[in-house]
Amino acid sequence: MIINRRRALSLGLSAAALGSLSARAQDVTAGLLPDYDADDFVYDDDAIDAQLDALVNEPQASAVGNFTFEDFETDKTLRKELRDKRVVPAMKNRQISAARVEDAQSPDLRHVGEGAEASVFPLTSATLEAMAASNAYDATFLGTAPGLRINADKVVFGLRGCRIAQNRSAAGQPSERIDLIEAAIDHQELNCVIGVWDRKAHTVSAFSASTTPNLMNMQIYRIGLFLKGLLQLSDPTVRSEDRANPDVVNRAILDWRTNQLGLGLHVMHCGRHAASPNLLRQDANWYGPVLRAKDGLGYRLTDWDRDFELVNDNIHPAWPSRDGIRHGSAGCNVIHGGGCMTTDEGGVCKIPYRDSIVPFQDQLGLTCGFNKGRRFFYMLLTGREARLHAQGWNIADARRWRFGSSGEDIATIQSKLSTLHDPAGREAGVLGLKTFAAVLRWQENRGLPTDGIIDRDLLSRLGG
Repeated sequence: MIINRRRALSLGLSAAALGSLSARAQDVTAGLLPDYDADDFVYDDDAIDAQLDALVNEPQASAVGNFTFEDFETDKTLRKELRDKRVVPAMKNRQISAARVEDAQSPDLRHVGEGAEASVFPLTSATLEAMAASNAYDATFLGTAPGLRINADKVVFGLRGCRIAQNRSAAGQPSERIDLIEAAIDHQELNCVIGVWDRKAHTVSAFSASTTPNLMNMQIYRIGLFLKGLLQLSDPTVRSEDRANPDVVNRAILDWRTNQLGLGLHVMHCGRHAASPNLLRQDANWYGPVLRAKDGLGYRLTDWDRDFELVNDNIHPAWPSRDGIRHGSAGCNVIHGGGCMTTDEGGVCKIPYRDSIVPFQDQLGLTCGFNKGRRFFYMLLTGREARLHAQGWNIADARRWRFGSSGEDIATIQSKLSTLHDPAGREAGVLGLKTFAAVLRWQENRGLPTDGIIDRDLLSRLGG
C-alpha cells in the first residue's frame, strides 16, 4: 500500500496521524519523486503497510479526521453491493459496455497515424530494440538518464491491444520469435500482452494479459462520483434514491479511483501487491501518468489525471472471478493467472501462484526468496506499434519522445518549455512527470491533441 499525503487527507487521516509514519515513509506518502540518484533506495512495503493499517483498521481508535474504522467497513459493503447486484448483472445483460474510442481521440493510438490490421506479425528482440530506439529509450537503458541506473539485461514489456496468435503456453517460454495479432483495446478480455525481453540472449516471452482496467471497476468509479453529486448517470447501475439518501452519500468516503496507466517507460520493483509477494510494484523513484474516464467508459485525450500521483498500478495475476469477470484490475497491469491472495505468518503463499504468472516470475528470478527492491524497466507501448515495427517501420519515421525518453533531444525540448514551466531540474535530459505535464499544458494551450507525445512535427513547432 502506498498512500500519498493528498490521498491520506481524502481518507480523513489527520496530519498528526501521518506524523507517526517514519520520515522515509512520509517522503513517499508526500507524492514526491525522491532524488533520482538514490541507488540504495528500497521501499519497505511491510513497514509502511503496518503503520498505515494501524491508522485505519483499529476498531477502538477514535475518529481520525472524519474517517473511522466503521466508515471503512460500511464503504466496503456498499461497494460490494454495487458490484454484485448492479454492475456485474448489467455487464452480463450488456446494458453497459465499454465505449469505442476513435483513434483520433485515443491517447494510445492518435500519434500512430495507421489503422488496425488483423494480420499475424512476429515479435522478436530486434522488434523491441527498434521500438526502444524510436522512443529514445535505448539511452535510458544504458543509464544515461539521471538515477535510472537499472540493469536492463531483462526488460518487462507490455503491448496494449494485441493477443498471442497461437500456442499460448509455448509463447510463455523464451523464444527468438512470438507470433502476435493486433486486437481491440478492451476492458473485459485479456486483449494485451505482457512479457520478458532478454536483451542479452535476444529472446522474448509473452503472456496473455491486460494493461487496461476492467469495465466493472471503471463503472464503480463513476458511480462513486455520482454518489458524491459530481457526475450525472442514468443507467441500470444507479438509482435516483442513492444520492437522495444522506446516509449513502456519507458512506462514499473512499475514492473508488480506477485508472489506465499511460504508455511509456516505467520502473517497477519487486514487492507485494496487497498481501501477495514476489510481484512487481510501481517504483516511487519513477512512476508514470494515468488517465481516469469520467464522461464515458473509455479513455480519451481529455482524461489525463492532472494530479500525477503514485497510484500503485502494479503487475500481478489477473485473479479472475467466479462470476465470469476475466480480471479485476482497477488500473494494475495483470497477467493470466491466480493464486496467493493471502500468506501465512511467515509470508509464504497459502495458495501457490498458478498459470502464466509463474513462468513470468521465474524468468525474472522473483521466486528465489523475496527480492524486495530489485528494479526493472517496464516498456508499455501498443500492439499496433509492435506490428508496424515488425513490418519494417523506419525508426526515423517512428521517432517519438514520450514518458521515459532521454537524451539531448529531451534537453532541447525542456529548454523550449522552460520559459513556461521550468520542467527540467532533476529531470534534465529525461522526460519524466514534470516534463510530461509541461508538454500536456503546451499542447492544450495551442489547441493540439493532448497526448503528451512529441513527434517530429511537434518538435519543429517547439523550434527544435
